[in-house]
Amino acid sequence: MTARYVVVTGGGAELSSGGEFRSACHSPHRVAEDDAGPRGAGALARRRNSGVARMIIAALAPVRIRSLSSVMLVIALGSASGAAPADRGRAAFIEAHRCAVVERLRSIHLRGPRSTSRDRFIAVRITAAEQSYVQCIFFDEDTKMHCEAASGAYGPRTEALRLERSPSSIPALHRLGFTQGDPNGNYAREIALGTPPALDVAADLMLGALHDAYGARLDTRLEFTAPRAALPRHACPGPVS
Repeated sequence: MTARYVVVTGGGAELSSGGEFRSACHSPHRVAEDDAGPRGAGALARRRNSGVARMIIAALAPVRIRSLSSVMLVIALGSASGAAPADRGRAAFIEAHRCAVVERLRSIHLRGPRSTSRDRFIAVRITAAEQSYVQCIFFDEDTKMHCEAASGAYGPRTEALRLERSPSSIPALHRLGFTQGDPNGNYAREIALGTPPALDVAADLMLGALHDAYGARLDTRLEFTAPRAALPRHACPGPVS
């Protein structure tokens, strides 16, 4: 099995299988095919000062895919009638922003082409914290998504600008199924969406990670990057970034 590579740039992104990749802002690079595994899972990124809008290149080892039911169980726990205040706050945050994510994903899905992953991604970040983001990209005819949560590996190294995580951040990402195959890469996981794709599953995973790992709350301002999405006006109630 060959390693897969994700390329995310300010002008393009794609998920491909070994060999050669192209992006809108960079000339072709050649990367060696490798068997997916501990050695093949190392990050290939070389630009450490880039965020969501700049290049992220990672070789991905196979990630255990949680079943749809297990993801929905996590979501359901946050909205149970007897939930604690913290859980109710989580549910309110996800509910407030779910439409903004789902409608962008729906637009990307409907516009296609589903035979490629190029540019067909969404990234959501906390406006006040450049390195606090989660991003997902469609692949396999839109039946799956590869998702990454920021580790700070690609951000500034200066103490004033680097990503500072709380002690609970990494355990929170692990509970959501994210793992870090390489200490110099992001946390990653894949999710199965099914046919037609269950877009709310991806949205709830992304927003749940922003809440649980990066401290986003109901009054936190978010920014969305989705170059292939055309969000209809008034698609979602309330203000949408």
